[in-house]
Amino acid sequence: MQDQIEIRDDKTTNKEIPNIDFLHDIDQLKEILINDSNSIRVRMNSLFRLRTIQSLEAVKALEEALILEKTSDLIRHEVCYCFGQMTSDETNKREIESFLYKEVFEDPKKYNSIVLHEAAEALGNINSNNNKQLLEKFLDYEDDIIKETCEISVKNLEWLKSTDEGKTEGLNNLDLVYHTNDPSPPFNLKTDKYYSSIDNVKRIMHDEKESLFNRYRAIFTLREFNNESAVDALCECFDKKYKDKFSPLFKHEVSFILGQMCHKAKNALNALEVVLQDEEEDPIVRHETALALGEITKSRDLLTKYTHHENQLIRESCEIALDFIDYWEGCSC
Repeated sequence: MQDQIEIRDDKTTNKEIPNIDFLHDIDQLKEILINDSNSIRVRMNSLFRLRTIQSLEAVKALEEALILEKTSDLIRHEVCYCFGQMTSDETNKREIESFLYKEVFEDPKKYNSIVLHEAAEALGNINSNNNKQLLEKFLDYEDDIIKETCEISVKNLEWLKSTDEGKTEGLNNLDLVYHTNDPSPPFNLKTDKYYSSIDNVKRIMHDEKESLFNRYRAIFTLREFNNESAVDALCECFDKKYKDKFSPLFKHEVSFILGQMCHKAKNALNALEVVLQDEEEDPIVRHETALALGEITKSRDLLTKYTHHENQLIRESCEIALDFIDYWEGCSC
């Protein structure tokens, strides 16, 4: 039996759709997601709702959406991101592993690097020797985004195993300020005085002699400080004088973090706006920058301009960013 849900208009297409925020029927959500006549905003809302439901049936609905998607790398990428956030249940883990092995990693050229990247990150959060062995095969991949992602994911799997999923370092995801499953953990700034200094953590972030995994740990530690000084430190990654120090993958992760820190990250606005407008910057960075702006800014002008960009990933990301602004404006939280 389908839910009886309030009907609303899709602002982009003027079609009548259910109010997705209160929709529980997985088949309905899947049909909204796979229907490419719906706007990207509505389809992504349905995708996020399936992630929230977290059930095995929701995982399988996302799998079908990935297979059926014809054009949008944003949707394919976000499906794989959701897989990485739906791993609290062992049944989900096994299903996600099996699907990604067969659908993505047996024929990696089938998907854009941004999709393969998220699939690799998802496997990097599922503690398994099989996942480690699979990801190690891509450490020499010709695409730097994939090569770096797999390097970090392999190190994360080693860390999960050696620390009993963070226990020996005193890290518990539920005790952190932010609870997402991330490609690497923060350092424990509460128990180790060295990491309680932003300058020390920033030094690791900048140090190219450090492993990429540790540099990632540094930016996620800066997120845990959750203040403007940490935001300023993160924004250094966008400075042109450091352009050879921080890869597109690294900068895209910084943008993601700044979006999560939305209420603390107002002083990142100028840097993010510059990145979005930089035609020399990699689309993976500009895409994540657009999403971060949607969480931070109240201004629609720049994002609206880039909804007409020739790159589909960038323009769809700007559409979603505008939807984020609408959400925060209507949110009573």
